[in-house]
Amino acid sequence: MKERMKSVFEFLFKIIYMNLRIIPLITLVIGLSILSYSLSISYYKVENATVLLMDSGDDYYQKDTELRTNKTELMDFGSGLSVFSICLLSFLFISKSKTFDDLKQVKSLKKIWILITANIAWYLMLPGTDWYYLFRGSRGDYPPFADSIAIPISLQIPFFIRFFIPLNIFIVLVMIKSKLPSLIFIKSDRYMAIPILWEILFGLFLFLNLVLMVFFIIDGDHFSIVVSFYFLYILLSLRAGQINKLQLNNKIQNP
Repeated sequence: MKERMKSVFEFLFKIIYMNLRIIPLITLVIGLSILSYSLSISYYKVENATVLLMDSGDDYYQKDTELRTNKTELMDFGSGLSVFSICLLSFLFISKSKTFDDLKQVKSLKKIWILITANIAWYLMLPGTDWYYLFRGSRGDYPPFADSIAIPISLQIPFFIRFFIPLNIFIVLVMIKSKLPSLIFIKSDRYMAIPILWEILFGLFLFLNLVLMVFFIIDGDHFSIVVSFYFLYILLSLRAGQINKLQLNNKIQNP
């Protein structure tokens, strides 16, 4: 039995290794299945939940928690996983990547296009914030007697607008003397102090972005998933530009 299971896993690994696009296809099917199941169940465990909630007074939130099913959590995760899978599948198709070797050949954009597309991607956070709260308000995630939508929207939208300034400053400063376009998964041929510092810096940014994206997927924050996924590409591109610059300088100094 163990040998048979081992053979099955080895076979699956070989298939996935030969075609990476199978991974997002599998996760897309899983995400859509979870989403479909969530649509088939009710928001509450009892039919008269609305009446019970309105009569609960100060205990509204506790009663709401007790009566709710896991419909919204499944809906959010299922749709979030589906959006992520579509992003990953689109990236693999656009970059013409089927194998790990193909990924090694993926290039960054030119400097000007990195700056333009990063701003366009970040701009999506503005309509994305409206969509996030309006959708949840329409499906009854928030109590009807509280202004639960306007306040977070009014706080988050100005933050996203102000963040355009540090975002552009960071991108421009990193790109000033970098060498782009470059292979986004380029490795340094000599890991001295400077390339190690760059790797640590971008490693932290990439890790933070990945953690946020996981939360966005679980929460079903669709626009944020797309933005976070694209910024993985932006961060990898900025990193590649610096590593490529250092390698070219090493070749000039040590021909």
